Parts: sequence; structure tokens; C-alpha cells
Amino acid sequence: MVLNKKVKRTILENKSRYLGSFLLILLSCMLYTGFNISGPSVKHTVDEFRKDNKMEDASFIMQKPIDNVTELEREYNILLESRKTLDYKYDDDKTIRILGATEKVNKYSITNGNALKNSGDLLIDREFAKANKLECGSKIKIYQGEYVITGFFSTPDYTYILKTENDMVVNHNAFGVALISKEDFSNIPEGYSYYMVKFNEENAAQFKEEISKNNIIVKWQNADEITRITTIDGDADSFVQVGSLVPFIILIITCVMVSVFIWRLLRDEFVQLGTLYALGYKKSVLLRYYLSYPFVLAICGGILGTI
Repeated sequence: MVLNKKVKRTILENKSRYLGSFLLILLSCMLYTGFNISGPSVKHTVDEFRKDNKMEDASFIMQKPIDNVTELEREYNILLESRKTLDYKYDDDKTIRILGATEKVNKYSITNGNALKNSGDLLIDREFAKANKLECGSKIKIYQGEYVITGFFSTPDYTYILKTENDMVVNHNAFGVALISKEDFSNIPEGYSYYMVKFNEENAAQFKEEISKNNIIVKWQNADEITRITTIDGDADSFVQVGSLVPFIILIITCVMVSVFIWRLLRDEFVQLGTLYALGYKKSVLLRYYLSYPFVLAICGGILGTI
């Protein structure tokens, strides 16, 4: 049809006018696709990491050590493990939180290098190492002992490396976490122990009641109350929300621009429009003709933006 050929000719004659709308549609589709693929993918990766490494459901400190761990695990269908920790002044303004390696809860994963094998081996988080120019093979002195960095690690209870619950921003240059074996930690007189528990049933209240009978819970924190664990969930959710909002705003702007273009086109072709109508063109045909401009832009930009 002649009108269809005119659509192509008009767009080619006014490239700069329509190119901007095309690029905005292309950009909004790319952003929407990218954000909504990446966001859920990040959340899925985090959830799988937590599941595979048995992330704690809660951590707590007892007044006296628990001496019936195996019995409690069997009776309440849980995983229960103690861990020792201490904050060591690596430098005047730098702190390394030393953690004891675990076997059941909050298990670590190696991101580079080798796992703990021998006495004196130490794992450290990659970002602190990078900020302080440490690498595999570097040596760190902790009190009277010397440790060799054998690799970098991550653990589900430190997905965000925050020193305190009040910290909002990660400072990799000033704070990091390191991991040593339980045997090596037993030779360090400093630090304190806490317990980590993972529930396989909805029986947290019963478990807390049981361990409180002949002991005192000094501090109890559920995992969803710990900032260094939950922050990444908020970031992932925000990422998805931004991915839905930003492309929508760009599309609104694009719609306004295209509406202005069509209005200008109608104004410039007002006489031609009257002539075509007088020649017998139906209103529906003329309507499809003018709607074909935004349709072409939307189809081309949408397809290319989602590929």
C-alpha cells in the first residue's frame, strides 16, 4: 500500500527525530531484561550458597558450655555447633576477625587457593586481602603464632563483611575476616565461643526452652536480625525493584516523545490527511497509518532490546 511506503520514507527522512525514540525503547527493554534476569539470578545464587553451606538460623551465647550437643541434635532434629572468635588488631586502624573453621553450620567455601590442611594455615576474605596487598603465600602474625594465607574464602554468615551491627558501609581496608582450624584456635588464649544452630523443623521455641533449663542464654540472635547476613537480601530486592521502575519511567518519556512526533506529523500533513479522506480512504485506514509509526519503533526497539 502507498501509505505503508510513506511510513518508511518519512522515518528515513526524519532519522534524528525517530532515532531518539527508538534508542529509548531499546534502552528500556535492555534494562528491563537485564535487571529482571540478573536480580532473581543473584537471589537464587545466594539462596543456593546458604543452603549448600548450611547457614545458621540463629546464633547465641550461653553462660556455660553445652555438654549434650549430640543429644540435642538428635532430639530436636537440628545442627548445632560452637565456634570461637576474636577480633585481632592487624594494624593500628585495621582489624581481622578470626573465626574457627566449622564442619556442620556456616561451612566455608574456597573462592581461590587451597582449603585448611595443616597447622598454621589461614584463609582470609578476598577484599580485605586485596585492599591490604595480601595474597596466597603471605604471612600474618597473630599474637605469638605465624600463619600462612593458603586461600580466600566466603561463608554464609559473612556475606557482608561488617564489623558491628551498627555499621552500614563495608570498609574492606579496615576490617576483614579470617579462618583458622579449631586446633590452631585452641592455642590462642583470647576470644570467646558462641553457638550456631540450624533448624530442620519449626521448633526453635522448644529448643530455647530446653537449653534454658539448666543454663542461661546470654544473647540470642536470629539470622534475619543480623545485618551482615540480611543486607544482601535487601540489595537484591532493591535491584529487582529498580529494574522494574527505571525502564517504566523511560517508556513513559518515550511515549510522550512519540506522541509529540505524531502530533507534529498530523499538523504537517493536515491538508494531505483531508485530501486522502476525500479520495475515499476510511478513517480506520488512516488511523492505522499514523499508529504504524509508534508501532514500528516499538517492535524494532523491543525486539533488539530483548535479544
